[in-house]
Amino acid sequence: MKEKAIKIERMRYCCTYRCLRSELEKRRLQYEINEHGEIFLFQKISKAEMEELNQALAACMFVLIDNSEPLSLDKIYSVLHQWLHRERKNSDPIRSVFLAAKLSKEYSTIRDYFKDNTGKSVSEYCIRYTIERAKELLRNTTMSIEEIADALHYSGSDFFCKQFKLKTGMTPEEYRQSTQIT
Repeated sequence: MKEKAIKIERMRYCCTYRCLRSELEKRRLQYEINEHGEIFLFQKISKAEMEELNQALAACMFVLIDNSEPLSLDKIYSVLHQWLHRERKNSDPIRSVFLAAKLSKEYSTIRDYFKDNTGKSVSEYCIRYTIERAKELLRNTTMSIEEIADALHYSGSDFFCKQFKLKTGMTPEEYRQSTQIT
């Protein structure tokens, strides 16, 4: 008897099936995969086991989709903040893959829900949030512009400065000077 259907995003390529089968077999799960990317498990697995499987699949750049759990802005904000405050690693997942994996939803569903409920895109929110964090660091620390850019996961201080000026009308240094008490 089939216990649970799991939908996987990015189930288009043979290598995806190989990676998926490897992860399922490693966990000794009995399964069936249909042509729509749905996996039917023949036994129950715990929420912890499902989360572990989701993380393993996210490392392969694909995502378990769970349409039974409704989205909420609180959940999206919580996961966005996890991504924004993450420790930097060479293997950092891209934001869309991170969100999809953590929320078990297709990224397009998350993106559309967020835009419909906030009027902003996920990218716009992340940029505004990061600029606000940059302002806080500029006001309250003596960190260099390069250190702030690195702490906020910018690829370089030039891009950070360009984006900061675009959003605030000032360079980071001009902003820092304008907030200093003389």
